[in-house]
Amino acid sequence: MELIFRIHDTNAARLQKAFQTLSRLVRLHDIRAQVVAVSEHLEHCRLGVAQDLPALEISGYIVGRGFELTEQRLEDLCARVAANTKK
Repeated sequence: MELIFRIHDTNAARLQKAFQTLSRLVRLHDIRAQVVAVSEHLEHCRLGVAQDLPALEISGYIVGRGFELTEQRLEDLCARVAANTKK
């Protein structure tokens, strides 16, 4: 099963940094996933995260909103996802 990680943010620099970090970690943990950067305000409103950016969505589920997507947080998330998808 391929997962879809979608990073939502309107701050371009923060979005790009999170995208690059998450893409690298997905490869490092050998997770079958696409990583997508979403900057469109209309999409943020549709998901209900416009007031809580940045936000992270995995395959349609919002797993985090309103906190910085640091490398450590993304590393912890990828480690948990990898452990749960390799069963």
